[in-house]
Amino acid sequence: AGGGAVGAAHTVRLQTGSILNGNVLGGTGTDTLILEGSGSESIAKFSNFETLSMQGSAWTLSGAGAFSTSAAVQSGNLKVNGTLTGPTLTVDLGATLSGTGRVIGTLTNSGNIAPGNSIGTLSVTGPYTQATGSTYTMEVDSSGASDLIDVTGAATIQGGATVSVRAAPGVYTVGTRSTILTASGGVTGTYDTLTENAPFVDFVL
Repeated sequence: AGGGAVGAAHTVRLQTGSILNGNVLGGTGTDTLILEGSGSESIAKFSNFETLSMQGSAWTLSGAGAFSTSAAVQSGNLKVNGTLTGPTLTVDLGATLSGTGRVIGTLTNSGNIAPGNSIGTLSVTGPYTQATGSTYTMEVDSSGASDLIDVTGAATIQGGATVSVRAAPGVYTVGTRSTILTASGGVTGTYDTLTENAPFVDFVL
């Protein structure tokens, strides 16, 4: 589709195979972008939109874009490899946020967060909350390199949050340490549970 303004229709749905050859300008009222199915797109193509709703299975977002009211990952895996700006971004139970980009705003994970496209860093400009019952799925290799959530605000880890370690094959040295979360505003709370996929290596928090 070419560029244009959204008039009476306040919802744009991108489904599997969608191709935008231009930009989309939101009109008056509340304009919502809904991602269904799977695909990839630049969020820079969407201007004057209030809300973003990820309802598909797998979408990758590049570029830099803003949603003035809220963004939500309600299902599937939303990979942010660009810069996503909004007052709030929530990750619901059963959904995953991943990628090597930046989230600007308040990020609350009630589902799963998995930084990187393999091992990598997901940045948060603002506060971060790891909610009760949520998971941080992180990759690590034998050198100690690991996924990282890098927060400029404060990080809060509520009781009942889990770290799930996905270890790459290799020879692991006892005492090797990895940093998986940093927060310039400090960290409150600790992860309660750790699970791992390495039967011959024991990881501890």
